[in-house]
Amino acid sequence: MKEKNPVLRETARLAIGEIIVSALVVAVYALIQKTVRWQVPVSALIGSAVMIANFFFLAKSTDALFMQAFQARGEREMTEEQIEKFTAEYQMKMATKTQLSFIIRMITMAATIALTFIFLEGIAATVPLLMQRPLLYAGEFFRKKEDNAP
Repeated sequence: MKEKNPVLRETARLAIGEIIVSALVVAVYALIQKTVRWQVPVSALIGSAVMIANFFFLAKSTDALFMQAFQARGEREMTEEQIEKFTAEYQMKMATKTQLSFIIRMITMAATIALTFIFLEGIAATVPLLMQRPLLYAGEFFRKKEDNAP
């Protein structure tokens, strides 16, 4: 059975991991400082929210780019030369849009880190922002275990 919306499913999995990471950040601050000021959980939630939004928009924009390419390609038969021309044309468009998306997401993350260091608790916001790749790897690890289960 085909997944209805894999972007939302992966974003939800990532959000669950981010909630756990945010709770761990607050717990570590509580252990180190013996008290937790309101800035720590707010910063952790801001970092988590920005990271989840970045992932969602990355996945959505990538999905949209591929859908545009598939629609432009259509079902028609193409010669090798036409395929080569089509691929070169869309490869450049996709690379440009992907780079622009990457730049916007990096600026958003840098601004979040800067603002939380100035106004809140920067480290509490930075940790969840940096957890996207480890959480995705962990998700893949557990998904493979689910797939191998009898």
